[in-house]
Amino acid sequence: GAELRTERVRVERAERLASLATLAAGAAHELSTPLSTIAVVAAELEETLVGAEQEEAREDATLIRNQVRRCHQVLEQLGADSGAHAGEARTLVDARALSAQVIDKQHGGERVDVSIGDDVQPLCLPRRMVTRAVRSLVDNALRADPLGRPSLVITTAPGGWRITVEDSGPGMDPTVRERALEPFFTTRDHGMGLGLYLVQEVARQMGGDLTLTEADSGGVSASLRLEGQT
Repeated sequence: GAELRTERVRVERAERLASLATLAAGAAHELSTPLSTIAVVAAELEETLVGAEQEEAREDATLIRNQVRRCHQVLEQLGADSGAHAGEARTLVDARALSAQVIDKQHGGERVDVSIGDDVQPLCLPRRMVTRAVRSLVDNALRADPLGRPSLVITTAPGGWRITVEDSGPGMDPTVRERALEPFFTTRDHGMGLGLYLVQEVARQMGGDLTLTEADSGGVSASLRLEGQT
């Protein structure tokens, strides 16, 4: 029946996330040794390249070391975002506590306007998984609107919450917006094209969805609906 089909789809999505997490964990394991070696060699080069005539080479060594650190961070984030917490137990989460975890000094600080409806009740959620999903939307808004003030709004929706992140950046071309939730689709030079896809998968695991529309400001409005027990 319909319930069986819905459960089968949910299981298939969970399996896709688990497979992606396994792939990311394997990549992180295989790449950790060569990346660490590169970092060590780059650090040694920095120490040995002294004098004004070596300044450019020393700057190159520093750049290599910094880029290796970024590779480590990307692999760690991919592993976490792709379902490392897929089996995380649900706990009762307060919307204000969630927003405080999402927006810290590294992720928006005072730049994001937060609004939470008075009628929003705590919801049973996998806290870490949802926090990372919402943080991904906020990070996207901050990149799209580097000088503006993106907004994070949490309201009551049927069965749970609606979390809307909106920016006043240049927006998305309609054809880009249609494909933005596809895995590995990106318009960024250094993006992996998995961020929005993984947020969508988190929403689907919880009986919700993710939609992208044009904001009144001309930017992007990302609306994440989550279902849970209050």
